[in-house]
Amino acid sequence: MKNDLNFCEAANVNSSFNSIIKISDGDPEKEEVISFLRKNMIFAGYILPNIINYGFDTDFFECFYAKNSSGNISFVATRYYNSSQVFCESDNPLIASDFANTVKKKGIKRISGNSEFMRRLKACFNGGVLEEGTVVILDNSKPDAQTLPPCTQANTIEEFQSIAALLMEDKSFAANYSVDLLSKQFYERSRSKNGRNYYISDGDGTVLCHVGTYAECDDLAVISGLKTRNGYFGHGYATALMSSIKKTLVQEGKSIILYFYNPEHYSFFEQFGFLRVRKCAKIELF
Repeated sequence: MKNDLNFCEAANVNSSFNSIIKISDGDPEKEEVISFLRKNMIFAGYILPNIINYGFDTDFFECFYAKNSSGNISFVATRYYNSSQVFCESDNPLIASDFANTVKKKGIKRISGNSEFMRRLKACFNGGVLEEGTVVILDNSKPDAQTLPPCTQANTIEEFQSIAALLMEDKSFAANYSVDLLSKQFYERSRSKNGRNYYISDGDGTVLCHVGTYAECDDLAVISGLKTRNGYFGHGYATALMSSIKKTLVQEGKSIILYFYNPEHYSFFEQFGFLRVRKCAKIELF
């Protein structure tokens, strides 16, 4: 159910500094934006691959930035359909209030980024839920777990729809997505080489477990969407998928990042060599 949300009024600031500016592929600032993101790779795990694969401005993907008082980029955010990824190294509250208005105008429902900025951004909303999590990165020296059941890479729209239906078992996730929207995103990512999906199914074709990369470029991949079907826990499906996808990405020479929000899950990821790095957070606007 959608709530009526009150947003901060955007601050009246100089258009060159501390205000949100939309960037296009032809803007001279694009190289500065990419350089800023590469220096902050942990929180650019989604942002940078999306820019590399889609450019700066399409019908479903947009990029925004802001500069600090010294004229340097201190904030980058993207919109991918109805979600947004953010990294902000400035403590200026004017950026948060300005971006809150961008969220309203663009109909964004889910925002994720570094926890310091996300806490400040949450103060701009009278509704919504803030949840804090952890960014982990893979230590490639950790030995692989043994892969047990066979893992299949999804390729058809029917496979993506089956995976999306499995993920809809998570009610909080389903509040912001539908099977059609999610399967469309999976299909689009697979065709643009910006993501891939792996699953384990039973003999009747029912998807029992899934994991995927939700953003990729030549040297970076973000793993997400690990989900075992209710009633099928304890069979080693999640371990098999994580072992398989890790082996594939390491062989391709990619750095692997994962964002998670349940601290009870850390011991599971730790067995694969993931190390805690920094705090992250997300805001859900229902």
